[in-house]
This record gives sequence, structure tokens and C-alpha cells, in this order.
Amino acid sequence: MTTQASYGQDLAGSPHTSDPYLSPPRLPVPQYPTAPPWAQQPPAPPYAADPGMPHTRHGQVLVRYPEELRLAARPRPPAVWPVAVWTLLFGVFGVVSVRRRAASARRIRSSTAPYWIVFCLALVVGGLVTAGLARTVAVPAYLEYRETAVLKQLQENIVTDGELQKSARLTATQATCRALGDRGSNGLRNYECELTLDGGRFRPLRVTADETGDWTVMKKKQ
Repeated sequence: MTTQASYGQDLAGSPHTSDPYLSPPRLPVPQYPTAPPWAQQPPAPPYAADPGMPHTRHGQVLVRYPEELRLAARPRPPAVWPVAVWTLLFGVFGVVSVRRRAASARRIRSSTAPYWIVFCLALVVGGLVTAGLARTVAVPAYLEYRETAVLKQLQENIVTDGELQKSARLTATQATCRALGDRGSNGLRNYECELTLDGGRFRPLRVTADETGDWTVMKKKQ
């Protein structure tokens, strides 16, 4: 005689493992870490950016050169051209303008080199212009002033130094002279003078004078 087993149990009386209602739930197998707790976590692999993608940050405007946007927000540095004007007008005193503008540029993290470069260039140009003006204007003006003083001194010496009385036995009340040429390398220059004598007569006289107005009668050419 055979006995039929009840539903859901096997012949040994235990629940069948294929029964979804009677089999116990399967718990996940616990996994224990093999590294000690004080070990550092491995760094995350670096993000490999696609070379074809635009280099932009999260939330940034999609432009080709984003660094230009950061520079656009920076205030503009002071202008450079006033440094050149101040240096050309006042020479080395233009360094006052350079220091003020360079300090303003440094506060906004801009380069200070342009101000010093313009200052040096303007100083050199100003020096060359000053030297050119001195050579073409100042030196001739000084020489003309000195020759005018020498001419006045010569005319006074002819009348008052007594040399005319010794050499020609004449006494002049006035002498009017003019230069006949440039002054030589020896410092001498020839003059033609018109003497006014005591009796109201006039007499020409050619003399040679140095830079102090001392004169002698010009020697006749042989």
C-alpha cells in the first residue's frame, strides 16, 4: 500500500525547494573587503576629454576662446601715451607719471612693462631732439651773441685804449666795425671799421681782433 505525499512536500516531509511559497528567501552572500580600512581609495581615472569638444566649464558660455571673456571683465589699464607726452616735455621728471600709471596697472594685475618701455623710448627721442635743437639753434645763437659782444668791445677799445694814437697818431670819437669773415682756428677775425675823428672827418681802418676785443692793424697782403 502506497501513501501519496502532500502537495508542497517531498518524500522526506520537507518543503520542496521549487515551491515559491514554502521555500525560504535567499539572502545575498556577504562580501568582505580584502583591503584594510586605513588603505586609501584608488583615485578615479582622469576624464579623457574629446579633442573635438570645446574647452568650456560647466555653465560657461560656449565660445571658442573663453579666456577672452575673463579678460573682458577686467578693468582697462591706464593709457600709455600720457607717459610719452610728459617725458618729452619734462624729461626725466616723466618718471612721476610712469610710477602712478604702473601702480594702477599693478592693482588690476596688468603688465607694467609698457609704461617703462615708452618712458625709455621717449627719453631717448627727447634727448636726440634736444641735442639736434641745441646744435642747430642754441649753438649758433650763442655764437652770434658772443660775436656781438666782441664787436662792441672792439669798437670801445679802438676809441679808448690809446692804440690808435700810438700807431697812427689819430684820435677817434667813434668806431663802427663789421666782420669781414669767420673767426679762424687761431681765434682771430678781421674787421673793417669806419672811424669818426675829432674834426668830424671819417677814415676807414682794417683791424684784426681776438675774442676779447684786443686789436691790431691788419697787415697788408704782399
